[in-house]
Formats: sequence, C-alpha cells, structure tokens
Amino acid sequence: MRDYKFRGWSLWNDQWIYGSLIKKNLTMDNAIGVTDFDPVAEESIGEYTGCRTGDGTEIYEGDILQESGDLETRYYTVRWDENEAMWCADDEDGYTHPLCDLPIENCMVTVIGNLWERKMEQRRKDDGY
Repeated sequence: MRDYKFRGWSLWNDQWIYGSLIKKNLTMDNAIGVTDFDPVAEESIGEYTGCRTGDGTEIYEGDILQESGDLETRYYTVRWDENEAMWCADDEDGYTHPLCDLPIENCMVTVIGNLWERKMEQRRKDDGY
C-alpha cells in the first residue's frame, strides 16, 4: 500500500517537517498521541514519490537529483506530470524522464537539494545574508 507523506518548510522552525497534509499545515502525531499542527510555506510542500535512492534517501517532489555516470553528470528536478499521471524528472536540457526509468536504486543517483532550498539560498544572498 502506498504511503502518502508530505514535507514542507516550517514557518515556525525554519526546517523541513514531515507528516500528513491538511490544507497548508502538516500534522504530526507525537509519541503520546497528540496531534501537532505546523504551518508551512505553501510553495515548499512536496509529496513523497514512493521512491528512494540507493542509500535509502526518500525522493520528494521538488527534489534535485544528480546522476553520476561514466561519461557525464546529469541533473534532474522531480515533479508530478498531470498528463502522464506519474512522477517525472526534468533534465537541464528540457527533456522529461519517468522517475522510474532513472537508475535511482543503484547509487548512481543522489538527492543534492530541493527547489525550495535553492530559492531560499538565493533570497538570502539577494538580501545580503
């Protein structure tokens, strides 16, 4: 059975949080059964694709992947493709590849970041931080 999980950037703690999505909040049940709500930046919300890299890292929507091959290194951005109804990875040349076609489980592909993290880094640079 597929595990529907989401991740979003906490507006309170300035870090990724994981849980169930309810509107623009992620909920997490703690050890004593109390549900905590944490508002997240709406643009940062990404769904778990159900895929992991060879080292076990979960792949989420918006993640940036690096494929290290014998001849070259390629970069991809993970997104849901409405027309194809599947998780895809867009490469830097504008081509779309089904995520399941990438060699994600043999350690040739790693998660090197996320679009939201890159956007926040650029915002900090622009603001002089």
